[in-house]
Amino acid sequence: MIINLGSHRLKRYNSRNWLLEEWREPAKGRRAKSDEAKWRSCDRYFQSIGAAMTWVAEHELLDEDAEVDLAGAIREYGTIVDRLKGAFDVEKEADDD
Repeated sequence: MIINLGSHRLKRYNSRNWLLEEWREPAKGRRAKSDEAKWRSCDRYFQSIGAAMTWVAEHELLDEDAEVDLAGAIREYGTIVDRLKGAFDVEKEADDD
């Protein structure tokens, strides 16, 4: 099973864990078979969907370039979580990986 979260997705890793992947280009300076964007591992493993969504939301908030008060940060975090919930799409794993 794969759970899409916008630019991230959770993919079944084993019977107890999810693997977090991100849609991105290969890292600069790294040798890769292809220089195309594709789903790449974030090397993050979670035992629950909630823990993974929290990690994604917090790291998206960390990536923002803004200075806000606590109330503004909470509002922005809420916006990110709402967007992730809206992007929540479950589909059967395809064999195209």
